[in-house]
Amino acid sequence: MRRQTLLAITGLLFAGLCSSSALLADATLTFSDSRSPEQTSFLIHDGRILMQGQGRDGSKFSSIYDSRKHHFLMIDHGHRQYYVMDENTLNRQMQLMDQAKAMMRRQMEARLKEMPDEQRKMMEQRMKAMFEPPKTPPAPKIEVQATGERKEVNGIPCRVYRILADGKPQRETCVAKPSDLGLASDDYDALRSMFRYMSKMADRFSQHMGAASRQNTAELMTRIDGVPVAMRHLTQGYESRLEGLSTDALDPSLFEVPTGFRKVDPVAEMQKHMPGAAGRR
Repeated sequence: MRRQTLLAITGLLFAGLCSSSALLADATLTFSDSRSPEQTSFLIHDGRILMQGQGRDGSKFSSIYDSRKHHFLMIDHGHRQYYVMDENTLNRQMQLMDQAKAMMRRQMEARLKEMPDEQRKMMEQRMKAMFEPPKTPPAPKIEVQATGERKEVNGIPCRVYRILADGKPQRETCVAKPSDLGLASDDYDALRSMFRYMSKMADRFSQHMGAASRQNTAELMTRIDGVPVAMRHLTQGYESRLEGLSTDALDPSLFEVPTGFRKVDPVAEMQKHMPGAAGRR
């Protein structure tokens, strides 16, 4: 599976606003984002949440979160293949990244012996910056404050909240009650399960990379009781909002891997592109 497609899928996962289901156990919510001309739809059916997107090369991909198994099915329609993204896969990916980093360090150290003194000193400084364990900056303190303001977004009543990071306003979001969107309690529980999972995975990856956990919508969803139907980033200026809501029944086959698609191991795919991979085949 190509790196571009993997990045596109990851981007879809960590940029999504929310998804849903209805009293009929099916629903489709469609959101717009001022940063993109494309709208994004989220579908839910029987504890599974489907998100679909398109890569820069026009290829179609989708992800299906299973709230019972707590994992994503990542589907690449162009290459007719899929893989499971769970905690074990993330751990293996991080281990492989560590191995690749160690291999690169050994190769660079071997080259040092052949360099003139001045060039070697410059390379040693670069290696120090690249390979020394980074000091993880403290994560910002996130607060969610109710403003008391009430609005309507496409006819749906919602309450306005302000999100602060270290005391500084970052976002405003208008949050609707699940019942006002027609969401059954089981569907809303599945939605919150997905955001808890996404937030946990994002935090683990950030910590492994030595970076502070960034404020993301998935993390915010674990702090807010309801569904954001509009959000405005106060410092960066972009906005997103609910544009469409449907409770029509959905085809259950949408939430399954298409027949004939091949299961792949994303870690094995990553290994093929590591230095020295050709010699190991």
